[in-house]
Amino acid sequence: MMDQQLLQNLRAQTRPLHDRLEAIVDGARLMKPPFDQPHYARLLRAHLAFNLSVNEQFASGMPFEVRIPAWPEADRVTALKEDLKALDVNAAGEGMPAMPLAENAAFVAGLCYVAEGAAMGNQMIHKALLQHPEFAALGADRYMQQSKAGLSGRWKAFQQALGHYLKVSEESVIAGAKAGFLHFEGIWLALS
Repeated sequence: MMDQQLLQNLRAQTRPLHDRLEAIVDGARLMKPPFDQPHYARLLRAHLAFNLSVNEQFASGMPFEVRIPAWPEADRVTALKEDLKALDVNAAGEGMPAMPLAENAAFVAGLCYVAEGAAMGNQMIHKALLQHPEFAALGADRYMQQSKAGLSGRWKAFQQALGHYLKVSEESVIAGAKAGFLHFEGIWLALS
């Protein structure tokens, strides 16, 4: 069972960076007419670069005492590339800021916390986007659909692993989550 106090501590410690990133990305802009295709494409490109960065952490050969469910996340990357292709947008990540390799698995769990949180936040954006006929006609919501699929069960399974790493090194998980928010912000700004 996940220690809810540890999760609350993680949320409290990362809330300022979360809120700042939310303001910078301005997902609310996508929730009101007219549909802003360039902003949506930028969001997808940022998610692609971020997910690729997180996946790189798993390719480093670092030992994970407890598996982090759904990671490395190849399906998200595939869906993002297909959506960007549907939008006729280059999915290449040249010029994106690099994230240094993490020191331990708890740090990587913090990065995954940011990615899983983004998948949950995408659901509000996707629901609003579906109200725009021009969005529905694009056929570029594979990532949003993939994020939604099994979200509740995936979050519960993820929380179990996250709980383990919070108990092992709460400080490293929080550092990873903070680095994740800052990395996503850096990607977003590089795409401007």
